[in-house]
Amino acid sequence: MYGFEIPKDYNDAALCLDQIHGNTKWQDCTKLEMDQLAKHKVFVDIGKGTPIPKGFQKIRVHLVYACKHDDRHKARLMADGHLTLVPVDSVYSGVVSIRGLKLMIFLAKLNDLDLWATDIGNACLEAYTSERVAIVVGPEFGELEGHTLLVSRALYGLCLSGKMWHQRFLACLEEEGFFPCKAEPDISGCAPLPMESRMSTLASTLTTLHWQCETPSHSSR
Repeated sequence: MYGFEIPKDYNDAALCLDQIHGNTKWQDCTKLEMDQLAKHKVFVDIGKGTPIPKGFQKIRVHLVYACKHDDRHKARLMADGHLTLVPVDSVYSGVVSIRGLKLMIFLAKLNDLDLWATDIGNACLEAYTSERVAIVVGPEFGELEGHTLLVSRALYGLCLSGKMWHQRFLACLEEEGFFPCKAEPDISGCAPLPMESRMSTLASTLTTLHWQCETPSHSSR
């Protein structure tokens, strides 16, 4: 990928490729990923050698490596979500339709507004998970090797992580006064105005960014 050999797993990254190339780039990106997981409090440590609690399902995790177009090395800890039971309800995160996105671009252009886009790093980790799963960790977790950890956040790879992030994102918008449009649930707007004032305030509403559009994310970057 972009001229770099990509490790197959943690051992390949730490014990093979970094030694061959005489640097620690893959180890560094692994540490960065682990630090991010700790910052988001993704896991609850219940001790070394502790049995999986009743009501929790044991799963595995693995590291996925990649190289960005600007030569940045990237590691992502992924849950083996295929080991969990398949939920009855939909597990997918909604995204704005192409028609809805075109409509928002049209309104911005019509009113001479700037369009903005953003990327939320580690988006899924902002949400909690409703899945009761646990892991026994390996050497990639450093001093926690052999510990039993309960997964408390929507770790990438879990069946419900996309859905939980979507719910979290909409909840944050609602806290700021934005609510899903009935015709396009993944476009959120401010509370409706009285009929007599809607037309006179349309321009100011758009200008002050009273429309937010949820665009498809990397997601599982």
